[in-house]
Amino acid sequence: MPTGSKDHEDDFNEALMMVIRAEMGVQQMRTAELARITEIPRSTLSRIVNGQRLPDLKQVRLISIALQVPMASLMSRADEVLAGKKPGV
Repeated sequence: MPTGSKDHEDDFNEALMMVIRAEMGVQQMRTAELARITEIPRSTLSRIVNGQRLPDLKQVRLISIALQVPMASLMSRADEVLAGKKPGV
């Protein structure tokens, strides 16, 4: 892995969580409701959304389905955040 890859991965995950939090805000969806829909334990989901735990691909997929936003769109929006744009919808 090239030098700096870990930092970029951390930055991307942080940007992805910003996008997910923004989408939750737009949809007025609380962590408890998202946990119920995704069947991800609430404590786990809370740590993911707050950047204290990295989500795995399955969890990101479940979140995208619950938010009714294609996973590719979430990823693309995270890239935009890294490019300096706001995480809005």
